[in-house]
Amino acid sequence: MGQNSEQLIAAIRQDAFEEGRLAGLKQALMAIENLKSSDSGPQVRKERSLEETFVSTAATQTTMPRGVTLVIVEQIMRDLAPAATTPKQILAIAKQKKQRLSESAVGRSIRQLVEKRVVQQVGATKTWRYVG
Repeated sequence: MGQNSEQLIAAIRQDAFEEGRLAGLKQALMAIENLKSSDSGPQVRKERSLEETFVSTAATQTTMPRGVTLVIVEQIMRDLAPAATTPKQILAIAKQKKQRLSESAVGRSIRQLVEKRVVQQVGATKTWRYVG
């Protein structure tokens, strides 16, 4: 490219930059005027105390502390022994006790209990039995 075409491209870029800058300034001015004309003014967010923040965070927390699910699943299987049980039955019993467990957490807990030789799988079924 020649010197002339590079100058032309630079001039076009400069014009586009100035037009974009002007458009942005116009939008900002319109937003400021809208704020001035509104009766309520800008909304001020209420500051929350540390206690309010902690309580609201604890209320929305959905995960249990580490290892609790394993204890719950083992206790349910111990209560049902010597009968074999499925993960769905464990979930139903936990729900009756108002304990929220996920399917994946129950599956992980059963696998850990199998490794510890506390429960064993019944044949080729999807049921497990507590053996202590």
